[in-house]
Amino acid sequence: MLVGKPGLRGYFERAFKALPGHKVAFGEQVIRVYGDVAINSGYYTFSYLKDGQPQSIPARYSFVYRKRDGNWMIVDHHSSAMPTPPK
Repeated sequence: MLVGKPGLRGYFERAFKALPGHKVAFGEQVIRVYGDVAINSGYYTFSYLKDGQPQSIPARYSFVYRKRDGNWMIVDHHSSAMPTPPK
């Protein structure tokens, strides 16, 4: 579990380095706002080139935000690759 600004920053820096030049396309998402807390969950697909070949990773995610001093800040995040459908 990553905690605090340095932990979160490091997570995103590592994610961007792992897939250089990647793009993210958001699919369906649901955003719910409860006062100063908001939850966004859904799926997205990361696309990138590996050895000149297009690759993609479909994943699901959730973000929890809290409004502080007028700004929405990420307070929790989860992302994981979509499971392979059963055969």
